[in-house]
Amino acid sequence: MKKMLPPVVTKLCYGSSAWIVGSGADPSIENPRDWDVAVSFSEWRSAALLIPARAKPNRFGGWVFSTPSDQDKYSKTVVVNVWPFDMAVFLTYNPVHWVWHPETGARFMRDGKP
Repeated sequence: MKKMLPPVVTKLCYGSSAWIVGSGADPSIENPRDWDVAVSFSEWRSAALLIPARAKPNRFGGWVFSTPSDQDKYSKTVVVNVWPFDMAVFLTYNPVHWVWHPETGARFMRDGKP
């Protein structure tokens, strides 16, 4: 089954070559509780244009906001966390179990549970 992304997440992933991390990247979870989107520093300028003015700082040095959900039949909105990152540092120091790059289809699972 192909996972349906919220519109802003689609724009971030295909317009700014962003990665989805955590439960949103897990192919067994159809409707994650939130979408965690990591954008490389080189693409941050274009991604930042998609972050709404109402967004609040999150604890990871990025932004969090709610956005309409066209796919989730149980909720009218979904939460999106987006932040700039360096992939090597991110993978080395973050205990995230899944990462997914929708633009290329690359998906990785960390060995063992975080």
